[in-house]
Amino acid sequence: MKKLIIKTFLVLLMTVSGIVAILLLTLRLYAYNVSWYTSRMDKLGVSLETGMSIEDIERINVKLTDYLKGKADDIRITAKVYGVEREVFNEKEKAHMVDVRKLFDLVRILTPLSIVLFVLSAFALAKGYGKKLFYKGFLFIGIVPFALMVVPVIAAFIDFHGVFTIFHEIFFTNELWILDPRTDILIQMMPQPFFESTALAWGISAGFFFILFAVVGITGLLKLKGKKKNIR
Repeated sequence: MKKLIIKTFLVLLMTVSGIVAILLLTLRLYAYNVSWYTSRMDKLGVSLETGMSIEDIERINVKLTDYLKGKADDIRITAKVYGVEREVFNEKEKAHMVDVRKLFDLVRILTPLSIVLFVLSAFALAKGYGKKLFYKGFLFIGIVPFALMVVPVIAAFIDFHGVFTIFHEIFFTNELWILDPRTDILIQMMPQPFFESTALAWGISAGFFFILFAVVGITGLLKLKGKKKNIR
């Protein structure tokens, strides 16, 4: 009974930590990517919307990503907006980004932690309980996210704004995230289509790795099954 509990715990730990690690690592590919931000904004015509040059927008994106990485203490930065040099973000935008930064502080903690837990639990399964459970862990990492995300993904394709609103209501305890596109440059730089394309790219990247893990798991299990047949 004790052995079963330990095995179950290790498989669960490997699965959860593996899923979290993949989600966070692929999130960082886009959340910290200045080139991604700038290319999306350029495509969406953010320069015309904000009255800033694409060069200034790129400079602001460097500031924003440095802030999310913990390399900058704030997002104070000036730029020419419709020809007038001014501070880019107002107090409400700065306050909202403080809340966003807290989430990314958590991301920076959970990313290495999830990787370590995945490696340790995978090693413990492989060494202590055989390769079958090890490969099952890979398989679960590959298929569980697809099973869990079917409804949210369909909902996002139908009503991204509604899903995005629910996300903010869950993770933020205030209404600072409700910005005015007429006056707030942050939302002018990052309108809904920006988040739609970023979420799609993130989902595709994470999905690729989930499929890769599933393939490794299935391949490993099939090899083990083939070896058993040969022994018989």
